[in-house]
Amino acid sequence: MNDCDCRFPEEYLSGYLDGVLTQEDMQRVRLRLEDCEVCAAELEALRRNREATMSTKFKAEDLQWDETPRAPWSRWSRNLGLTMLFLYLVSMLALAVWQPEELPDVAGRVVGGLGVFGTLFVFASVLIDRLVVAKTDRYRGVKK
Repeated sequence: MNDCDCRFPEEYLSGYLDGVLTQEDMQRVRLRLEDCEVCAAELEALRRNREATMSTKFKAEDLQWDETPRAPWSRWSRNLGLTMLFLYLVSMLALAVWQPEELPDVAGRVVGGLGVFGTLFVFASVLIDRLVVAKTDRYRGVKK
């Protein structure tokens, strides 16, 4: 049976390669491959494609979502802002646990200032990065 018009389902051939078919289906495919050169050639083509795909090396670099600060001022601003926000959260946690009767006015302003200025420094870092990237943005002229 050299000329085959059977069009044996490719799912069976793929499953045969993967070794996921039941014993009965494996046997059915094995018998088909013995009888049909076209099916055997198709299986060999699938095998070559699979080997080529599995041996292909891709450069795994995705700079689009890189969140590291790009400019020195941005890095400085982000680190300072995150440090201030961390101190703010620690201070708020300490105040929640300690619960002083009366908090000195200066302490309340300092703790509140840590939160506000920490947030501003982080936003400034993002703004600086956006301005730096905007100069070389490939999609700057693209409109909807």
